[in-house]
Amino acid sequence: MDALNSLASEVTKAAAAADEAGRKQILDSLRDLQYSIETPEDTMQRVIHLHLVLAIIRTALDLKLFNILTDNNDTIQLDALASKTGADPILLGRILRMLSSLGIVKETGENCFGANQITRNLSIPEIQAGVYHNYDVFGQVFQVMPGFFEKNGYQNVTETHNTVFQQAWNTDLSMWAWLHQHPRETAHFNRFMIAQRSSTPNCFNFYPIEEQCKNWPAEKPIFVDMGGASGQQCAEFKKRFPLLRGRVILQDMPAVIEDARLQGLAEGVEAMVHDFYTPQVVKGEFAAPLLD
Repeated sequence: MDALNSLASEVTKAAAAADEAGRKQILDSLRDLQYSIETPEDTMQRVIHLHLVLAIIRTALDLKLFNILTDNNDTIQLDALASKTGADPILLGRILRMLSSLGIVKETGENCFGANQITRNLSIPEIQAGVYHNYDVFGQVFQVMPGFFEKNGYQNVTETHNTVFQQAWNTDLSMWAWLHQHPRETAHFNRFMIAQRSSTPNCFNFYPIEEQCKNWPAEKPIFVDMGGASGQQCAEFKKRFPLLRGRVILQDMPAVIEDARLQGLAEGVEAMVHDFYTPQVVKGEFAAPLLD
């Protein structure tokens, strides 16, 4: 075990010193190492319970378990957790012990639990929104996916309105149009996208925007974010390049634009209703269109 502890320490140091690409490479290497020592039974047990893992995490979110454990500075007894959540202690104990077996919460003693890094990660609202969106919206899609592919002879999907999503939800609408008829799911998706993009480099990091656009006419579009949700990319553009002139435009479906306006757009950002399955309504040259 000393060798493993030493190795874990070295991996932690390497990850701390690595850039994002290096950190992901370390994660991939650790995953491959874990899988390489699995027995067939190990692999089976890991794979067949993937649905259950997400369902239990989804249940824990409803109980606000990750937030309770994260907000608590010390470990907390099962009875206290049951009191805070209203859940039956026997059922709650089973949920927590499963989460502990997966490394999602920390079990420090008999019926005593605390937070670890995964617990804290899952206490973040935008991360929770990703769990809700993928379980509530795509869970049903994943269930019918094998049958959809078999029925269609395993041919590549080429029509945006004839996919497994339409079969799963019995709709003729595109996923985006369907989403915007379901406000709760739309809210989860928008928050999820904030988390999804939070560490992803965009054109601001590598495109010489200030150099290329230093004399940009104020009346011309300089940045258009299609499918831009709450307008976080537009706000970041205005923050990064406050001296640049030109129109900064957020485009999305009507319900999303309405929600973005209610949340409050960054100063100088224009909100525009647009369906990106239709021709672009903003004409003329602009610097860096971004499709989320």
